Amino acid sequence: AERQCYYCLPGVTDADKSKGKPQQLQQAYTRCISMKVSSCQLFAFLAFSAQDVTSFAPSTVSSKVASTATSTSPSSLWMGDESRATDNRQDIPQSVLLDMHGTLASLFGSDHKRASFYTHQYGADKRTPDNVVHLERDPFMDIPSPVKGFDAKSLYETNDWISLRIRGSRDALDKNAMSYEAFGEYIQGGGSAIVPIIEGDYLFKFRQDLEKVFSESLSVNVYHSGPKAEALTEHYDAYSVFVLQLEGEKTWTIQADGQAEDLNSITSWKTVTMREGDLMFIPQGIFHYAQTAEGFGVSTHVTIGLQESS
Repeated sequence: AERQCYYCLPGVTDADKSKGKPQQLQQAYTRCISMKVSSCQLFAFLAFSAQDVTSFAPSTVSSKVASTATSTSPSSLWMGDESRATDNRQDIPQSVLLDMHGTLASLFGSDHKRASFYTHQYGADKRTPDNVVHLERDPFMDIPSPVKGFDAKSLYETNDWISLRIRGSRDALDKNAMSYEAFGEYIQGGGSAIVPIIEGDYLFKFRQDLEKVFSESLSVNVYHSGPKAEALTEHYDAYSVFVLQLEGEKTWTIQADGQAEDLNSITSWKTVTMREGDLMFIPQGIFHYAQTAEGFGVSTHVTIGLQESS
């Protein structure tokens, strides 16, 4: 297998197995945690005990064994009530479940996080504030982010659809009137730019790789903001979105209660700080807004909109 579990690799001795390889295990091939397990695969599953494995325990492993696992991961898999989890895998495309090329594993940080999310947090019946998910990226254990940093100059040169934003205002970037240097000054002055990723952009391959896995056309947009900048005021999206932080930090204010698409039903909000490499999932209909975190001169994230509205 292209991304086979460490314990299934040829040439691995019993002595090697007894030592344990948590980093390799965290990147285990999907079949080792989602299909019926052989004795070798069962050993690999049990070696996940340093993390929360109850969310995707195979049916052939007893719930008593699974419940002995403890979670030490820094990842905030749940912002809501974990007891409300249900298994939605039957509704998820096979290309997403298998993730043969590791595209989603790198987005989430590990196969474990991807499997846990799609087992419990994803589905048309989960459009509630409880199902907002924030995954912090562990620099020691997680797979590196598929996109690191941000090349503003490259997008300025290749993209003719850049929108300038300040708290909801909208102006199209006119390159004849605003040079790249002036664009940088606009950002540093507290402005924001929204850049839809299109063919020719350096991030277009990133978009293509995701579209192959999701088997649909995605809305992929970069939000590049200066100090204390807020591109959009409180709003909700008509489709669910993933948010990947590329550089700097951003403080998100998100609906904490009430009903989707009903601003008047909200009585409380929660804040989330996104750092480089972090991933967040916001179901459609959930109100939110984001601002460059205090002390940062620039903050950039990319949103991945799922057009299937699920």
